[in-house]
Amino acid sequence: MVNRIVDIAARCRTPFAVVAGMWFWTGCAVYAGFLDPPEIPQWVKDGYFWSSVAANAAWWGYLNPKVIERRKQLGELPPD
Repeated sequence: MVNRIVDIAARCRTPFAVVAGMWFWTGCAVYAGFLDPPEIPQWVKDGYFWSSVAANAAWWGYLNPKVIERRKQLGELPPD
């Protein structure tokens, strides 16, 4: 299971980064009021921002270090 996640993360690294960046910055713009999507309740706008914060925290705080560690174990990355 971990190897499958590592393979997918390695193959799709750029698209994941682009989507995550767009999600985060769009969420920031909506939360700050720079973008005002019509007919959306405030709790949805707040949820859009906070879900991107949670996803980035999970990725950079937990998942990405595990993927890098696993890739080092598999010999795909040089040791530090």
